[in-house]
Amino acid sequence: MDENTLMKAALEEAESELCYVGHSLVHEGYDTATIALALDLVRIALWGGNGDGKGPEHFEAIQAALKAKREEEGYGEKLERTCVACGCTDSRACPEGCHWVWLSTEKPVGICSVCAPAFGAWAVGAKAMADIYVQCTRCRNKHWESERTKGEPDKHGARTLLCPRCGGHSFYKLDPKDVSAC
Repeated sequence: MDENTLMKAALEEAESELCYVGHSLVHEGYDTATIALALDLVRIALWGGNGDGKGPEHFEAIQAALKAKREEEGYGEKLERTCVACGCTDSRACPEGCHWVWLSTEKPVGICSVCAPAFGAWAVGAKAMADIYVQCTRCRNKHWESERTKGEPDKHGARTLLCPRCGGHSFYKLDPKDVSAC
């Protein structure tokens, strides 16, 4: 495969993934402006235009808009999640090891697996949250979050939940209508 064919195939994969991620996030209620701008850049590079009349002459302007949007959103800033009960974080787990059972969608806070039982009704909600239907970003395997396996503890004792099929770390929450497929 020559270099141009390889580059085109890679850009087609990137376009497909950006479309999928953007579609998923729109359904979750997230602002996807950065994804739309990145998709415009990929489409200009791949097809010579973004489908909305913007061609190669607009590439640098779109690239600058993407950079500005990322800065506005605090792109690259790591917001470390913290347990509201014990104060453990992404980088400093509980001594016995823990994982996130519930995470806020609005703030970088949650409840870890060690503290969840102490929260009574919250723990019940957290347990239900742990059994959401998800799809692996690597192999696209659809499964329940509770089916994910715990990875090896990192240097801070935190464990990552892994896809039961491929061991991937990232996954998407699926719409409730997709649950009927399982």
